[in-house]
Amino acid sequence: MPPLRHALLLGCLVLALGLAGCANHAGALHNAPPAPTLEESLGDAAGGMLASFPALEESDPVVVAASLIDLEAPEVTSTFGRLAAEATLAALAEGGVATREVLLEGAGVLRYVDGLSSPRQRVLQRPTLSDADALLLGTYAQGEHRLYVTLRVVAVADASILASARLSLVLDDDLRRLLRQR
Repeated sequence: MPPLRHALLLGCLVLALGLAGCANHAGALHNAPPAPTLEESLGDAAGGMLASFPALEESDPVVVAASLIDLEAPEVTSTFGRLAAEATLAALAEGGVATREVLLEGAGVLRYVDGLSSPRQRVLQRPTLSDADALLLGTYAQGEHRLYVTLRVVAVADASILASARLSLVLDDDLRRLLRQR
């Protein structure tokens, strides 16, 4: 075979392999599993808390939830903050932790009180916590592409942390809508 023919054949082979690789890459992106849902992410976080802190389940505290706090606007609440707290509490209950319902009162779930800087101090001002042994608390902060969330189960008596988790969620249109402050 003449050298020009070899070069042409080799060039066609390289081009065909390159196109096949691009097709496989595009297919891999298209066939990638979907990102976990909010419920799945919070359920995984609750499961991680139960796995990492078995005393949470063994001591059987009564855990109540309020709302997660937006670090940039702690005096207001969002649908995301209320929903995330409730979904995490539900996942803890499904994992065997005793829980108790606390009625959410719209934007007044966590009242901003001058002089009470921590979320725990603000939540403890609620009279409905008299039977609670622990609180589910959390914070979140919105980045450009992700939402960063921390969760803690805190003992009411001494503020010791019984369990904790953190997660990072892809900031999609659904989360952006839930993050609108009310």
